[in-house]
Amino acid sequence: MEDRFEVQSKESDGAKCGLGLNFDELVERVGNGDFSENLPPEAWALRGRDPYLMDSFDVEVTLAHIAVMHGRLPSNFSLWGLVDDDGWTVAHAAAAMGVLPDDFQDWSFAGKDGTTVAHVAASEGLLPDQFSMWDLRDLKGTTVAHIAARNMILPSGFSQWQLADNRGRTVAHEAAAHDSLPEGCQDWRLSDLNGWTLAHEAAEVGFLPSEFDGWDWATKSGVTVAHVATLGKVHPADFPFWSLQDVNGDTVAHSAAQHGSLPTGFSHWDLVNNKKETVAHAYLMGAIEGRHFGEFSRRIDFPDNFEGWEWITGEGVSVIGLARVLEDERLIARYEAYRMENIISKEERAVSRPRVVRVEI
Repeated sequence: MEDRFEVQSKESDGAKCGLGLNFDELVERVGNGDFSENLPPEAWALRGRDPYLMDSFDVEVTLAHIAVMHGRLPSNFSLWGLVDDDGWTVAHAAAAMGVLPDDFQDWSFAGKDGTTVAHVAASEGLLPDQFSMWDLRDLKGTTVAHIAARNMILPSGFSQWQLADNRGRTVAHEAAAHDSLPEGCQDWRLSDLNGWTLAHEAAEVGFLPSEFDGWDWATKSGVTVAHVATLGKVHPADFPFWSLQDVNGDTVAHSAAQHGSLPTGFSHWDLVNNKKETVAHAYLMGAIEGRHFGEFSRRIDFPDNFEGWEWITGEGVSVIGLARVLEDERLIARYEAYRMENIISKEERAVSRPRVVRVEI
């Protein structure tokens, strides 16, 4: 395997190399495709800044790095271990550009953050068919397999699902997040160091199977699978865990309300959290935040028999007060109709109350 090496000499100040050209002149010639097949190795190792990319890359690179970025490396190039100021090798740059040769073998070359050439190639979806160095890690413990799973390019027959990074996040977690975990590898209880299971991962993107029943599994911080699932799916109206609470006292129903994922026929509007906020409050709060960020586009409504307009939170905020903040004229009109109906109903009860006449004998 070729060694990764550094070149100490700097040629960015106009010093001449053996070809009688300074660095910028060499960059221009290489960029034009001139004589790159004939440059001596010491020329490829010269360092400076790419005049075309200086605004974006404030690091010194070698002439070879620049040639890669411009697609001008010669066919017989072999100095893949040359590094720039960030420890990024020519091989890293070639992997990012998708121009590594078919017979490249030095996948373990690593930058200062531990990112290997293989990590870069996996990010670009360009690993060779027979690649096998899945357990190469960067400084965060992320393996090449993690990156490949994230990009859904793991080969059939891959089996190292429990490879974990420094946080305990496994390759299986990455696959579950993209619904690409093969049957038989779905150990839904497999968790990272915080207790985030494969089920949490799949629930977040709506990929849990219909027969799943571990809704009350919780992370160390108390986040249940049922709460997470409100981000990725709509629970049915008869879901049995609406009242399940997280560490903040928010029920699954509160979470679904905040994310606009309550189902048709939902009826548990009066569930309260630790702040004495009902699900109805959470529903409108989510709508207010969603309107502000342009994310809550569906129609805001309550069932026809809703009577919780005047419920108040621990801070004295009413449901109708939130509807007014939302400036939803339809909800406000519904409240006024409800209020008028109640007034009329009270008056009718008062009129129909029998009059008692006391008679002294």
